Amino acid sequence: MKPFDHYKQLTQHFEIQGSPRQIPTSLVDLEQVLFCSRRNVNFILKKLRSLGWLEWKPGVGRSKQSYLIFHKTIQELQLEEIQELFNQRRLKQMFSLIEELNLTEEWKDELYGWINSKLGFQQETDVDTKKDVLQFPYIREISQLDPMLATRQMEMHLIHQVFDGLTKRNSFSGEVYPHLAHSWEVNVELDKWVFHLRKRVYFHNGRELTSEDVEYTLKRLINGDHWMVSGLCVIRKLDRYTIALDFEKPCPLLLRYLALPQMVILQKTDDTHHTNPIGTGPFQIVEHQPELIELHAVDTYFKERPLLDIIRIWIFPSSIQWRKDAQFYPYVPSKGKTHITTWSKNNRVDLERKVLICNTYKNGNMRSIQIRRRLRAAIDKEQMINELGENRLCSCESLYGEEAKITYQAVPETTELISLTLYTNAHSLNVNDAEWLTQNLRTNGFRLNVVTVPILELVQKRTRDKADLILVSMVNTSDLELSFIQFLLGHNEWFIHMFDSKQSEMLKNLAQVACLEQDPTDILKQIDDHLVQSVSMIPLYLTKQESYTHPNALGVELDDYGFLDYQKCWFQAPKIKEELK
Repeated sequence: MKPFDHYKQLTQHFEIQGSPRQIPTSLVDLEQVLFCSRRNVNFILKKLRSLGWLEWKPGVGRSKQSYLIFHKTIQELQLEEIQELFNQRRLKQMFSLIEELNLTEEWKDELYGWINSKLGFQQETDVDTKKDVLQFPYIREISQLDPMLATRQMEMHLIHQVFDGLTKRNSFSGEVYPHLAHSWEVNVELDKWVFHLRKRVYFHNGRELTSEDVEYTLKRLINGDHWMVSGLCVIRKLDRYTIALDFEKPCPLLLRYLALPQMVILQKTDDTHHTNPIGTGPFQIVEHQPELIELHAVDTYFKERPLLDIIRIWIFPSSIQWRKDAQFYPYVPSKGKTHITTWSKNNRVDLERKVLICNTYKNGNMRSIQIRRRLRAAIDKEQMINELGENRLCSCESLYGEEAKITYQAVPETTELISLTLYTNAHSLNVNDAEWLTQNLRTNGFRLNVVTVPILELVQKRTRDKADLILVSMVNTSDLELSFIQFLLGHNEWFIHMFDSKQSEMLKNLAQVACLEQDPTDILKQIDDHLVQSVSMIPLYLTKQESYTHPNALGVELDDYGFLDYQKCWFQAPKIKEELK
């Protein structure tokens, strides 16, 4: 048995509730309590004394009483063990232990208070240098940091911290400006481009970025059938810092493409970008575990160095209790908002559009437009938003731009119960949406069988072969046109392949024509209107992202994905405000 188990036996036998506590006893009694010999009792007592958990005061003479003095309660030791696991960054074991323990509410409050005290802004000393550290919780595992494969907002947000693109786009003005490429030329037909790279830009492992890395990145995207490089037929390295790109057709949106997270420049390596992301960005990843991602500011970054030194993102379970004394929340579950009403609040509205996709590729009920219309009419979006709440903002009727004008057809009444299989991913909003739809649609003649899979499984053909409906989100960046095109053509055109061959071909042709336009707005509206009027999809609602920051956090801005821009944020020490009074 471990020392903790022996100590637990003793505290339970003597009913220790507080500490310190002195209990009269004897070695004979302890032999019976610990079920061992006198020799082992002495060994156990020696070990527990060395840990500082108790003292043994033997009586002198035959009539003198011996005493055990308990310095710790079991819950105090459990709290120390949990704290040690946190300090060792073993969060999975820590939260497993918390679930196993039968802690009182008072001890839970103390425990979560201690955990929260480790979050927010901290200052750590490293070789006589103070480091400004931001630590915050996130409630989903961050597993995919390969720019070509990332799908979630947090993943794309982190990609922009670690990597750089040839260009960058201002989220507010929409202006595209030079970044890794300091300038470029293009011919009149917009099908031949030349980019000039900045010199002395270094990857985080110290190797200089060259045209060879740009070539490698673009060829990797081509091999992955990425739509943004469709038509790129020739890549020529003119010299170490100059690269030429030839397209089969005009590519007027190329500068906007190059600013997206999927097209950041990777180092030419053995393709370990998922396990070992190395970029040229303002932060480098120094630790990437299921429980923790740690980023350090790059002192030699070719642009302005970040004001924060270290970012630690702790992956917590959603059951953690949020308290008002934590200093920073990048994303707050609804139950935590009552504690932080005095903090600075930032919103990112229309971050996602939730949509039900009707699979007409599969030979099933969804091929009937009457059934699709009946399904659309049966969903009360306002009721859904009011009952589920959280970051569901308002209902929507389209995926792109202004709300589509829907011509609702009369839906014939029927008593027939239609069975449909709905696939979605394990995101909590999607799971709750699916449960709500299952309950509410049953009273309107639909029986849903919900299947939850990993997010990348939704875009696979094997899912398309089984699903009648797919519940997903379209991520909306400030570049609305490219967000919609990415939804249409991303992941090998999985969305377009959800429909019968004639419709798929039509949608693909329109999307490709949109990519040839300097302003694709009209064509994208045409696509959106078709999808809505044909009930190929049923848009449900818009979401918003809320970020709450401590009043001492300055320079707070949210990026395209609803998270804090770490480069600009910094924390003012409370004593500075006192100095100014």
